[in-house]
Amino acid sequence: MKLNQSPSDQQGSLRSSKASVASDSRKCLVPSCGRPVKARGCCAACLMVYYRAVADKKTTWKKLIAAGLVLEKYSLPHQRVAPSRVAMEKLKK
Repeated sequence: MKLNQSPSDQQGSLRSSKASVASDSRKCLVPSCGRPVKARGCCAACLMVYYRAVADKKTTWKKLIAAGLVLEKYSLPHQRVAPSRVAMEKLKK
C-alpha cells in the first residue's frame, strides 16, 4: 500500500487482494453460475437461496447434499478446526 492513499483506497486494495486469495480456482457447484465458492461448494448468492429454502422448511441440508447441490459443512480440504474449538472440547472433558 502506498502511504499517500486514503483509508478508503487502502481498504479497497485490501479487499481486492483478499478476494483473489479466497476465490482460488473453485467455482460454484451450480453449472450456470461460475462465481467463486463461499461455503458448501456454492457462491454467496446460491448459498443464500438454499439457506432460505432450508429456513422456510421447503427442504433440508441433507436433501440438498444428496441431490449434489451443496457439499457437507466443513468438507473443503483447506478448512480446519479452529484452535479455540479444540481448547473448548478439552475443557469439557
